[in-house]
Amino acid sequence: MAFRNGLINFLIVMVASLILIVVGIILFIIFNNGFNALRLTGILLILTATIMLLFSKKVCIRNVRLKENIVVTPMTELQISSNIESVKEIIESIKSFNSFEVNTVNGINTAVPVKRSDGIVEMLTAVDSKGSHLDIKVSVFDCVENACKSYEFHYKNYSKDYGIMNSGGTESDRYFVTYKNQLRSSAETMFQLTDIYITYVFFQKQNMIIRLWETRRSGYSSKINDYIDLLSNKLSALK
Repeated sequence: MAFRNGLINFLIVMVASLILIVVGIILFIIFNNGFNALRLTGILLILTATIMLLFSKKVCIRNVRLKENIVVTPMTELQISSNIESVKEIIESIKSFNSFEVNTVNGINTAVPVKRSDGIVEMLTAVDSKGSHLDIKVSVFDCVENACKSYEFHYKNYSKDYGIMNSGGTESDRYFVTYKNQLRSSAETMFQLTDIYITYVFFQKQNMIIRLWETRRSGYSSKINDYIDLLSNKLSALK
């Protein structure tokens, strides 16, 4: 359950909770001789108000987390047994992208020519903005250990911000999928619930991390499953 008018509903819940707490305390104090129905009612009112306060931010202010059918099987069944050196030609060969950029080459950032300290030797980004907006980032690391660190860092942060709907795999061959988050507007517009949805999918295949990030409005279908299937077919050349 989520409230569309975020800040207004949050304030209503806060006021209602405080009223219930005050009434509950009054009943508890007035009927403090023994155990009776009114005293029990006071306790229940206080407990109900406390629960309302605990969940008020989640249902009124935060994004709404929804389940979505993301099929990761094509990628999880892809077996890559050795370290990857480059996937530039593979990703660049996908014709459905509106844009393709090489952000890191041989560990050097192309925008600011300095050596990266996170172990990334190649980073590629590609965008398909037809219909829903899909952003794909592929990072090749110098070793599996650095890829694992990156995966675990993102898992922790995305779990907090978006929630993990599904995950699985082994230490060097794994994935996680966030919930489809229905976004809220900013505080200036009182955390109104929007018609914009966002989903993230992460894969680790040995020393490579693949991130799919889709943003779409109501009425647009998801392209994530299509691209998971497409990427797995293309990357099968690495076997």
